[in-house]
Amino acid sequence: MEDMQPRYDDEIDLVDLFKTIWDGKWQIIGAVVIAAVGAAGVLWNLPSEFTATTDIRPVATAEAARYSESNTLGFFKVDRARLQQTFIEELRYGDVVVQAVKRFGLIDRATFDSDAEYQEAVLQYADSIELLPPANQDGSERGAVRENWSLVGGYHDAAVWKNALRFIHETASGSARNMLQERFETAVREREIRDSFESEDLQQQIDNIILDYQRITSDRLAFLKEQAQLARTLGVARNTIEAQTFGGQNAMVAHIQMDTPFYLRGYEAIEEEIALIESREDIEAFAAGLFDLEIELRDIKQDLTLERARLLFDQTPVVTGEGFVAVSMAIEGTDFNVKRSKLMILVLVVLLTGILAVIYVLISSAMRKRANQESVV
Repeated sequence: MEDMQPRYDDEIDLVDLFKTIWDGKWQIIGAVVIAAVGAAGVLWNLPSEFTATTDIRPVATAEAARYSESNTLGFFKVDRARLQQTFIEELRYGDVVVQAVKRFGLIDRATFDSDAEYQEAVLQYADSIELLPPANQDGSERGAVRENWSLVGGYHDAAVWKNALRFIHETASGSARNMLQERFETAVREREIRDSFESEDLQQQIDNIILDYQRITSDRLAFLKEQAQLARTLGVARNTIEAQTFGGQNAMVAHIQMDTPFYLRGYEAIEEEIALIESREDIEAFAAGLFDLEIELRDIKQDLTLERARLLFDQTPVVTGEGFVAVSMAIEGTDFNVKRSKLMILVLVVLLTGILAVIYVLISSAMRKRANQESVV
């Protein structure tokens, strides 16, 4: 009786499948070995790209203490925060990083056809180097924690990168030192200008008070002389009235009752007052408010703050340059985070090659079997 059961030639026989793979093991192994050796050779000569993170910390307390004497005046304070801030400004707005890129060949000039293309590549690479501020310092929030400023950039040679960092540190520190000197001189000039303007204003007020006194005195003398002449004409020698006197701001004007003429005080008293006023040699003693203004002007002219500030500032490392440090840059503690692992790439190459080799062996075996079947028929 003929077997009527249908045949499923497309069913997968796992035993046959593994047997096929086992029979082609040397092909698979050979392909994997060749791929591994080739990939290892390429990866060996391929530089390892990394992301380098370098902390920029404030100077030590002992270093900041070198400015304590200069800071006592409070005129131009140099502390850890100001030193670091000035350094960061030089990195952010200066061309220190661009100089480092060119000086240490972080961008290869030989790979560009023109200077313009090279310059553009340098600027782009310099812009890719990030200057990150402190963030989430207490770790109370999600995300990265940065206790200090950080300089972050990518390259493939750690030694060259560290040399570039040392150049950046030294150059930016020198620029920061120059900037602090310029700002001190600016502060001195601003103070001198302010004192000059205040002195001019005070002197003008003093001159105005003297001019006002002279005008008030002149008007007073004219009035007294007129009243004295009237008293002589009428023969009034002595005071015949009771006068009520009120001192004005300059103690110069006397007010009496409206219905009692001033000349009735008598020409003797009036002429004596005229003589006293005209005999005054030191008018400053009679100018109200003059003494207070003179004290203010004297205080400005005798202020030694600028001289003392310069004397003390000249002794700081900013001026002397002896051991000047703007920040503590942790170059040796730079964190190098490799962007791609050569071992991981090699493993992936081996796995992919092995899979492709297995597929090749299975397809080859299937094609041979079909060819044999067709030849039998």
